Amino acid sequence: MVRIRTTLALACASLACFSQVAFAQGAKKPKDDKKPAPVEMDAPLPGDEPAAGSGAGSGSGSAGAAVEMTDDDKPSDDPSGTKENPSAPHVGDDDAPVGVGTSAPPPRMTGYPIEEVLRPITLPQNTSEVALDLRTAVDHADAEAVLRARYGITRQWQIGLVYNIGGVFSDAQPMPKNKFNTGKVAALEGAYLLTDWAAVKVRVPIYMQPFAMGISLGAPMKFRFGDKFAITAFDTVVDITTYNKFFPDLFSEAHNRAQVVEAMNNTVRRDGNLRFVGTAEYQVNPKTALLGSLGAVMADFGQNNQSAAYLLEGVLQWSPSPKLDLAGRLGFDSLADASSTFGIRLTAAWRI
Repeated sequence: MVRIRTTLALACASLACFSQVAFAQGAKKPKDDKKPAPVEMDAPLPGDEPAAGSGAGSGSGSAGAAVEMTDDDKPSDDPSGTKENPSAPHVGDDDAPVGVGTSAPPPRMTGYPIEEVLRPITLPQNTSEVALDLRTAVDHADAEAVLRARYGITRQWQIGLVYNIGGVFSDAQPMPKNKFNTGKVAALEGAYLLTDWAAVKVRVPIYMQPFAMGISLGAPMKFRFGDKFAITAFDTVVDITTYNKFFPDLFSEAHNRAQVVEAMNNTVRRDGNLRFVGTAEYQVNPKTALLGSLGAVMADFGQNNQSAAYLLEGVLQWSPSPKLDLAGRLGFDSLADASSTFGIRLTAAWRI
């Protein structure tokens, strides 16, 4: 009996000790087979195990594979931000600026071009030009000077003045001799730019003594083909005599003197002229241009047995700056009378 009591006492004491230990350490929860086992950070993911025979196996002795630094982790080569351009943002590793898919518009031309081919028909606003023409014939004495001026009121409106200063030639008096004869003709003119390639032009020439007057109408046009070639035409189309018997010639005082003598001795009235003249322009380089003109002039509108006079001329122009032009011309006023109408012209034009 005593042995039984002793055995029961030892069993109760063991059970009490086991209960205290279990309460202190906590009982382990039963394992949930449906819950996936946690993956350690250093452990390779499924499918990333190193191939057999590689040095990254479990026996290599390394703690894990080396991780390559990304661009965000690398130190910046411009820590101060001096190379940043806010107007050209970048995305990721792409160094190309982000655009909207359209190219930038071409630069707009400003100022007066130095190239003759690119120049407009009328002057820009608030721009003035003064030009001097020296003309001479080859086979006879006839050297004359013509002063021209024009001013751009606006981009479209332009006014101008032409004055024949005079020249050295025979004045067709009873005892003709070569001397300087003062010019007696001047003209006011105006032009209005309709488009970049077309304008309308009006000129009113007046002869002082004896008084004579006329009106010229034109439709200047300029067609450009790139930046090297252009065609101009119709600067003056029709000359109309409005007072007296002849139309004043702005570029030949000798011709005006001959017309005065004819008007005094003849009752025939010269009604005017028709002009169809075109010019081709070729820009050799920004400062040098070649111009060639060809056209027909029908004196007195082809009446009174007046045939057309065909003119031909070539011009070499040099412009050291947009403000200055120097030009030389060789040509014929009438191919039918080439020997007496062949002449030379020198021109200087200045703009401010």
